[in-house]
Amino acid sequence: MDFFAQQDSARRRTGLLVALYLFAVVLIVFTVYFVFVLVASIGASSSSRADAMRDFGWFVPEVFFPVAGVTAAIIGLGTLFKILMLRSGGRVVAEALGGRPISGGGQDPSEQRFQNIVEEMSIASGVPVPAIYVLDEEPGINAFAAGHGPQDAVVAVTRGALENLKRDELQGVIGHEFSHILNGDMRLNLRLIGVLNGILLLAIVGRVLVRALGRTRGGSSKDGQAKAALLLLGVALLVIGSLGALLARVIQSAVSRQREYLADAAAVQFTRNPGGLAGALRRIARLEAGSRVESPHASEASHLFFSDSRASWFGGLFATHPPIAERIRRLEGAYAGMPESVPAGADALTGNELASAGAAGFAPSARSGRIPLAAGEAVRRAGTMGPEQILRSAKILQSIPVEIAAAAREPFGSRAVVFAALLDAREDIRARQFEALRALGDEPVLAETQRLALPVGRLPRESRHALVDIAIPAIRTLSPSQATAFESAVRALAEADNQVELFEYAIYKGVLRGVRPILEGRRPAAASIYSLKPIRAEAAALLSALARAGAPDPAAAQKAFEAGARMLEGEGGGGIAMLPPASADLAAVDLALEALASAAPGIKRRVLAACAACIGADGTVTSEEGELFRAISNALDCPQPTFAETPAR
Repeated sequence: MDFFAQQDSARRRTGLLVALYLFAVVLIVFTVYFVFVLVASIGASSSSRADAMRDFGWFVPEVFFPVAGVTAAIIGLGTLFKILMLRSGGRVVAEALGGRPISGGGQDPSEQRFQNIVEEMSIASGVPVPAIYVLDEEPGINAFAAGHGPQDAVVAVTRGALENLKRDELQGVIGHEFSHILNGDMRLNLRLIGVLNGILLLAIVGRVLVRALGRTRGGSSKDGQAKAALLLLGVALLVIGSLGALLARVIQSAVSRQREYLADAAAVQFTRNPGGLAGALRRIARLEAGSRVESPHASEASHLFFSDSRASWFGGLFATHPPIAERIRRLEGAYAGMPESVPAGADALTGNELASAGAAGFAPSARSGRIPLAAGEAVRRAGTMGPEQILRSAKILQSIPVEIAAAAREPFGSRAVVFAALLDAREDIRARQFEALRALGDEPVLAETQRLALPVGRLPRESRHALVDIAIPAIRTLSPSQATAFESAVRALAEADNQVELFEYAIYKGVLRGVRPILEGRRPAAASIYSLKPIRAEAAALLSALARAGAPDPAAAQKAFEAGARMLEGEGGGGIAMLPPASADLAAVDLALEALASAAPGIKRRVLAACAACIGADGTVTSEEGELFRAISNALDCPQPTFAETPAR
């Protein structure tokens, strides 16, 4: 599947949702106004009602605009209120549905299996490890992913899914949810919840009005007429709001149903095992509880789930998911004959440590194992993964001692694990790093870092990368002051020797990507750049830094830069020149990535292709350069799967 095309599709569907929402609001506003016209006539006596109706008219601007304004305000405030509630991301949705977060300790085997699958897929795909939740009170088989983007995503499953699904079936379900994370569906899904809440608020106002007037008694005949008119208005608002909610359900269903077929196809692409996903759907069909979710909030979030969380009405008109039988038929028909065996895994990447040379900025890379990386291949890989990468990530996770992995999943130990992963092998540099940690004044974390230094330092670099990845959910629970100190410490450790190696930079960007958007309340950048012309300087800085990072020889670096620049020719992207080292240091790269994050998916596609051409100018790249390319891709919210290494020549 084309990641960038799916991102563009998500943007278009957001526009469609806005259009449908506005249509629904306009329809409801006019309906409320006409009801108001009818109710107003009740205030007149029966003998003069016809005259009153004639005098009142069917369109009176002095009446229409106040009624329309109040109605639109009620709907808009309901939508805005819900969107603000969901500002913290998927965690709010999971907790509202009764979810319990899973951390590193005290898990039963089924929860540990669930956590392993999520971590394997995250590391394989390059997506930050999401927080994971279990809906303990739900016996049905279901799951969902929620969030504004990969940075604040959660993946949740019901207790029924944990207890009734085999590992390959659960893996298929989680693969389905990862498709929603990768393809930009989650942000739209949260907006759908806001839309539904805004329209439902009108019905709530009507219900409150009916109940309040139902309790009042007595009064004059004139008061009785006014009360009857208001009661009728309350009933009308209740009915209109309920009908509006049905319209919102149709919008909810129409937007989400086709995406479920695509997510099923993506899950099979990820696992190469259609039988696992089809098996999960069959178990739902056979289980008495099916995929029902009993939480009172399940209805507004029904489009998030793996399968329908509530009964469908009117022949599936309001169903948010295609029929299970049809999903199974498509899986078995489209993937008939596909082998369901997992391919043999490649040996773990080890690679040599980066050479310690060069001025401030990236340390040039030592040539270790090599990875084929063509520009077109790099673009096609974005937002995907395969069974090879999943098996590889599983082996990486198995290489991490249980005690260290458990520490990485807890808020206290997670900081120490990240610090330990960045410690230098040279005693003088390591002493400086410990002094930097001591200056923060957190002696317990320093002591834990010193305890973990040796076992973490013995791990291959790819295992240390994975260790940092699985620490991200725990780090997200830090307080703002702790997060600020943590970010400063990570930067200080990386810069302790006055240069930043590719390994250190990749870890640093991974930490920031997973933590900073949450702790600073930042949301994924909305696309605002649709041409290369405004970002030529940033592209030049990025390519200049990449060229020097992979080629210490100036002539080779210039050749690498030109290979990348050629990918940007046309549409204002050509004609850029290689910048001097002082203008293409780490700070310049950070600023460039910050600006490029606002580029449209098509622009990001070209920038990533240029980066791949730059570091792969000699036909292959080192494993360290591959790490850097993944870090850049991930910083642009274009996750890259892990690379497979070929032997060095």
